[in-house]
Amino acid sequence: MKVFFLYDAFNSMSQSAYLHVTAIGHKVVRTEYVSLRHTLDLLAAEQKTGRPVDVMLCPFLTKIVPEELYNHPHIPCLIVHPGVVGDRGASSIDWALMRGELEWGVTVMQAAEEVDVGDVYATTTVSLRRPHAFSPPLTKSSVYRREVNQAAMAAITEALTMVENGVAPMPLECLAHKGTFLPCMRQKERKIDWSMEAAEVVRRCNASETQPGVLEVFNGESYLLYGFSTECLMDLSQCALPPKSLIGHREGAVLVKCGGNTAMWVSQAKRLNTKESRFFKAPPVNVLSKHITGSLPELTLDSPPSGCRWAACPRQSRTSGPGNIGWGVCHLWFDFYNGAMSTDQGRRLAEVLQRVKTESDVRVLVLMGGLNFFCNGIHLNVIEAAGGMQEQADESWANINAIDDVVREVLLCHDKLTISAMSGNAGAGGVMAALAADYVWTHPRVVLNPSYKALDLYGSEYWTYSLPKRVGHHQALAITEGSEPMSAKQALGLGMVDRVFGTDPDSFVAAVIREAEALVDDQASLDALLDTKREMVDADSFRSLLADHRRRELERMKACFQMPSYHTKRRAFVYKSKADNPIKAKWSCLA
Repeated sequence: MKVFFLYDAFNSMSQSAYLHVTAIGHKVVRTEYVSLRHTLDLLAAEQKTGRPVDVMLCPFLTKIVPEELYNHPHIPCLIVHPGVVGDRGASSIDWALMRGELEWGVTVMQAAEEVDVGDVYATTTVSLRRPHAFSPPLTKSSVYRREVNQAAMAAITEALTMVENGVAPMPLECLAHKGTFLPCMRQKERKIDWSMEAAEVVRRCNASETQPGVLEVFNGESYLLYGFSTECLMDLSQCALPPKSLIGHREGAVLVKCGGNTAMWVSQAKRLNTKESRFFKAPPVNVLSKHITGSLPELTLDSPPSGCRWAACPRQSRTSGPGNIGWGVCHLWFDFYNGAMSTDQGRRLAEVLQRVKTESDVRVLVLMGGLNFFCNGIHLNVIEAAGGMQEQADESWANINAIDDVVREVLLCHDKLTISAMSGNAGAGGVMAALAADYVWTHPRVVLNPSYKALDLYGSEYWTYSLPKRVGHHQALAITEGSEPMSAKQALGLGMVDRVFGTDPDSFVAAVIREAEALVDDQASLDALLDTKREMVDADSFRSLLADHRRRELERMKACFQMPSYHTKRRAFVYKSKADNPIKAKWSCLA
């Protein structure tokens, strides 16, 4: 069939649906919804191509579908709703998490005059239980990317099969359902009760993670808070501060006192937008008033206990193994908010890599990335915060050099087998950084966006060495000059990744641990691999080759950082505006 995609944004759901629908054999025409007239004109043009549109599919559309579309005489219009049958409203996942639902789902229905009441084509349910130690906490954004995304692909497949076979959808009133209409969740329903214990506060706040955040007032100033986790390691029994007091900070996050001698971390904050200015997320130590954060102590954490859940010790990089690092395998996690790596984060990660490389007992180094994303490259918010255009260009330069230093440490790791294990999506420099490893592993649900073109950048991370080595020069140019997302299966076919296994992030991580152990257990084969690698990496010619690639890439990037188009597109991304309609905005830092 010919499927006409209509969406507000080409987000993770839209990209996954696009790749999935294409993979199951349909032709996809896609467009962002601009106006009814624009959409009708595109539909009319497609009808004249000789292969008319069979169905419209809206994987992510928050606007009300106009009557001219949902009552189209020839083309059904399907909505993907992130809720179980009968669920209605714009805050479906928010309410599900706030109420502690253990099961949720996705419903594909015919668009109708009233929102979310159309005839049902398909529905799929998924569990919201996450028992694994390295599963991310249940947050609104992670549930949308993981459980809801998985359910949506199954429901979309069933719905399109019904359309293709001429099977009519089922009226909503004829189906048994547990969902109901719930209004848009307001900040009064999201309000934090700091007298609760931290685990409950975090659970409730996670229903607002990424968007819209939780509104709170500190020292008379209003902020939106994001990125929550429970502090589980510190002994707070002697902390006499009242609930809502700030205890200290670590790597940009702040620790806030809750009830019952507990505390929670907040990793991101944003000031409220005004008519005159718009703001964006940044670490709270940079956003909250200096009157609040200026005297806070730094709470260091040298070595989190092995095997503890990530949320128990918020730290942006850590190593792990079943007991200690000397068992042959080191898993290196670097969990940056939304996958973006700032200059400081890159420098810290390079230092961690240098320390791991000195561990003679470690023979396999597995780069795990983060819990929700592997990596998405440079940190655009931190760059935007640097000041004027030249300061932003300078910070961009520092940022890309810091990430290049990380990649260099991986490329020159001569006595350890390196593996990039991508359990989450990756973009631009994050994809290219992963290719520096000896092996790249991922699972079928990962989506890659390897191009830098969204920001008019040439790219670095040694991609001119790593990518052509895997896919050839012609294909490398096609990838970097293009703008399409790539599925794990497509990446495997091109040679960008070496293996795709598991069914989801959790099964993948469990399998990675087993596979890495197996590599160490096969000592003879590993010795042979490392002998060959050591001979190549230790050669002066190899180090000179890498230096040449980096120099040429950075020459191009330095020019890119001075281009007005880069600054315009970066600003549009940071402030969630259109690149062709730039806004004058300010950073969310208070002097």
